[in-house]
Amino acid sequence: MSWSDLVLVAGYELKQQSRSRVFLFFVLVALAGVVGCHAYWQGWGHSGNWKMVALPCSMPLVNAYLLGVVQSLFLVVVMADVPRRLARKGAVESLYARPVGNATYYWGVILGNLVLFLLVDLAVIGVSVLAVNLASVAPLSLNYYLFYLLTLTIPSWVFIGGLTLWLSYLFRSRVLAMVIPVCWLAGSIFWLPYQVHGTLDYMASGIPNLFSDITGHANPCAYLLHRLTYLLAGAGLLALCAGKMERLSDGAAGLRLNRCLGLFLVMAGLLCGVALEYSYYRDRQVRAVYRDSFKRNWQERTCRVRSNAITLRQEGKELRAKSELTVYNPGRESLERIVLFLNPGLRVTGLQSGGKDLSYRRDQQFILIDRPLGAGDSTRILLAYGGKIDERFCDLHLRDTAYENPFYNDRFFATGRRGAFAERDFLLLTPASAWYPVAIPPVNPLMPMATGRDFTRFRLVVDRPLQKVVVSQGQVFERGDSVVFVCHHALNGISLSGANYKYYKLPEDETFSLQFGSVTWDKRFVKCFSKVKQADIISLRTGERGSNLNSIRNYRSGDWYEPENPYLYLLEVPVLFRSDSHAGKPEAGLVEPGMVFWRERGFDMRLAGAMSIGAIENEEQLFKVLTVLQPEFFYSMRRKQNSHPLLGLGKRDVTFSWNFEKNDNDASSLDDVQRVWVHSSEYPFMGRIFNALATTDFSVARGAANAMIGNQEENIPFIGYSLKDIWTNNGEVMLWNKLNDLWTRLVLSGIPGQELKQSLDSLYRYRKGEVDYDSLMQVWDTRWGTNVADVIADWITTRHEQYFRVKDAAIYFDRGSRRYKIEGKVMNVGNSSGIVSIECGGFLGQVQRFVCRIEPGEAKTFTLVTEQSASCINTGLSANIPAAFFFEHRDPGTLEKPWELMDEWRSIPVSEFMKNENPNEFIVDDQDAGFEVKNGNLSWFQKGRKEPPRVVGTRLQMQGDAKVWQRVIDASACGDAIRGYHYICGGSGKSTATWRANIPEPGRYRVMGKVYRIHLRPQKIVMATDLPMPETPFDDSGIIYYYTLSFGEREEKAEVSLDAELSGSSGWVLIGEYDLPAGEVSVTLSDKEVRRRKEVAIAADAVKWIKVE
Repeated sequence: MSWSDLVLVAGYELKQQSRSRVFLFFVLVALAGVVGCHAYWQGWGHSGNWKMVALPCSMPLVNAYLLGVVQSLFLVVVMADVPRRLARKGAVESLYARPVGNATYYWGVILGNLVLFLLVDLAVIGVSVLAVNLASVAPLSLNYYLFYLLTLTIPSWVFIGGLTLWLSYLFRSRVLAMVIPVCWLAGSIFWLPYQVHGTLDYMASGIPNLFSDITGHANPCAYLLHRLTYLLAGAGLLALCAGKMERLSDGAAGLRLNRCLGLFLVMAGLLCGVALEYSYYRDRQVRAVYRDSFKRNWQERTCRVRSNAITLRQEGKELRAKSELTVYNPGRESLERIVLFLNPGLRVTGLQSGGKDLSYRRDQQFILIDRPLGAGDSTRILLAYGGKIDERFCDLHLRDTAYENPFYNDRFFATGRRGAFAERDFLLLTPASAWYPVAIPPVNPLMPMATGRDFTRFRLVVDRPLQKVVVSQGQVFERGDSVVFVCHHALNGISLSGANYKYYKLPEDETFSLQFGSVTWDKRFVKCFSKVKQADIISLRTGERGSNLNSIRNYRSGDWYEPENPYLYLLEVPVLFRSDSHAGKPEAGLVEPGMVFWRERGFDMRLAGAMSIGAIENEEQLFKVLTVLQPEFFYSMRRKQNSHPLLGLGKRDVTFSWNFEKNDNDASSLDDVQRVWVHSSEYPFMGRIFNALATTDFSVARGAANAMIGNQEENIPFIGYSLKDIWTNNGEVMLWNKLNDLWTRLVLSGIPGQELKQSLDSLYRYRKGEVDYDSLMQVWDTRWGTNVADVIADWITTRHEQYFRVKDAAIYFDRGSRRYKIEGKVMNVGNSSGIVSIECGGFLGQVQRFVCRIEPGEAKTFTLVTEQSASCINTGLSANIPAAFFFEHRDPGTLEKPWELMDEWRSIPVSEFMKNENPNEFIVDDQDAGFEVKNGNLSWFQKGRKEPPRVVGTRLQMQGDAKVWQRVIDASACGDAIRGYHYICGGSGKSTATWRANIPEPGRYRVMGKVYRIHLRPQKIVMATDLPMPETPFDDSGIIYYYTLSFGEREEKAEVSLDAELSGSSGWVLIGEYDLPAGEVSVTLSDKEVRRRKEVAIAADAVKWIKVE
């Protein structure tokens, strides 16, 4: 092959393609489209999503991704046309005169196209840097543009080019050669990154591909294997196509060479892909071994560590350490052996007690020491160990798919997962990695909610640290080349972070400060706060507006607080650091005692507003910055952000109020960390239950909230399952309603609520450390004369299969005495007993609660006279969705004398409960078998999927343009266990809802329907960083429901005007009276809306037939 000929052909191809309309259109789209997208999502003043501009690699990665998408589309068109263009006579006459071989000519064509596309890519990168990057808050790094061009853009070009060309020769069809790569591209944008570890996504969106300024690339080995997979496979396909040239007869040798080279490269690419998947398989196997070891060796009855003096030295990526532990047995029975946990990557090099070596066995993370320990006994152990931290041990409770998921609260930036760091310039060790020996595992992989707590007094000596600054819990001293940390109180664990931190102090008051430690943001912090005085911050926080700024409320009472070192450290860590080890614990994901880790440059925070201010020059600007920082460090939830550029979510996102996620940086979660842990060997999650009982306010009304915001997400997991069942299967549930049920059971058992609250407050205020559950129950049994343990055991094992029917619920108000009379009937038609309460008092305020336990099949009537109005009947943890029933307000008339205060629940026969039901009335609800909906607006793809109507929640969540039938929960709707209805926006009549019933005997029937006057105007929550949204007035007049009645062989049409028939917001309306034969009858409601108003909701709830003659 002659290089001069190769260059000649490449130059000719470059000139020829550069004149084509397809290429010129590509240049226009690449320049205008990609640069325009950059300006829209990442330009100055537009980057509402901070992730898009936070890191130096953010903009280069988005640039390479957008270029890859645009390039792939046009490359498919160009390469699919190559075989046809080369076979066309007269197309390359100027070159036919030269003796250029097939291989030279073929590779010249490929090279020419590659160079041409690269020139466009470089032009786009240059314009993006000059027009957007330099004018944006995003840091500029040309190295990242070059890296992604070489590793992301070029391999993608080679793969798509080779695949398209190979398919063109294979199928001899230009259409098929274009369709398959375009489908693969679409999959790589919307689906493949989230499947099979992202291996099948040739754009590498699902492979961790971010750069940390602290530790470098997120996962270089996996990324290299992935890119080699597609680079080699694409090059192999290009080589295979070289033998398809028919211009000259080069001989069999050249054909065999290209064919062998192509097969070799394709096989090499496939082997790289297999190696990548094998790495995930290997990690899964190792984690499975660790879980099996836990199953073999773990017992809840184990020792504890009273004190742990650790001496640590870092040698590159390895650790060398010694721990002097005081181990004791808190139980009433002897222990056959001492069991400790240590990261499996750390090898035990010595184990002694009293100067003598101890016999032990190592089983992965377990250290099984052959040393019995009597009840209440303790012993001192010296343990030496060293090696590299095995991060695969972290977060063993996570399923493999969750552990391997590289995306964290985002659909574009794959951050990957790291659980610990031991680098020369950066060190991060948390209890999740078990970097020191412990008696209680960081997380119980079999039942995370049963993870216990130990209370240990730590002393840490860091010998000759490699980093300039090391931070840990406790009071800090310097001793020669070592740094010493002494904890004066027992903690659940300690962490160690070392880096070249630059500090900035943000005082809360005179005795406490937030200590920001930054590695990559020191210049930005200096620029932002350089003109701010500490006194100004204290003045603002202690002033009138300071009440709007949250902080650590109880920091002085925390065991991590040291008066000599009065700081809460807020430390910057690499963007790929993740920890889920706090399952079952109150701390947020990146929060440890006295330390809060935040991902570098605030990557996952909403900091665009603060960063746009620049240098703070007055109190108003300072208040704005602190207002932005406050929710990122002191709120338990944060609004979701999604950065996928092709979904248009990189810009400002105005979301609904429920579109939130957990905040890993929530420092206020330290307020919920208790000094007491109630331990039970039978119920290892008892500590979590008692902590929640102690911190929950049960005087707040819940029933009305259940009706307004829906309780199905909280209650459904408990229906048919006990708490033990759920937590044994690693289920996650919201505990508020379950805890409220326990509290009510304890009060019904004879324990005064106020005394129970005082007992819990006393327990957590004056006790410290571990409390034995059985001993506590004995004290409570004696105090209140009831078997509290049995009540709690029944609560743990109950499956909540009850649901209730309510009738004649009414409330009367006597204006003279200012008293309320409340009455009604309740029946339990479920399979287990349940609790019903009537809440009197303000919504989400202090309430008076009247409670009754009702057995299966039992009916009760109640009469209450109170001085507060009742909000609702709350059925608590039942199968009723929603769990609230509202009262009908009635006029009591003139009273002879005021009502006396009373609280009466009385059992009644079932016949009395059913007394006033009309046997000639037949109701079909939208939850019954006789109801069905038909969607006339579905695409062929949606028809094939046949999905049931989506449940959107409650009426507050009825948003947008509902083109298909959807379900909503509503306390005022008709229904049995589930009350709600289906709805759809006004249409042309193609979509229908049909109710069918079997009439037992002929006669004249009154047909009625339950209707609602609802509109679907979006009700978006406007935040401080969002643009104002103007209110649009809604015209709800002229709404007509169109019904079709079918009976026998007849059909009758009926129109119901809600203006004429509906006086309130919802209710039963008359459809008509008809002479109906016995047998099946049906009523069909269409979505027809004459004025085609999309904001009008057509609701389908229930239809009833009432025999009148």
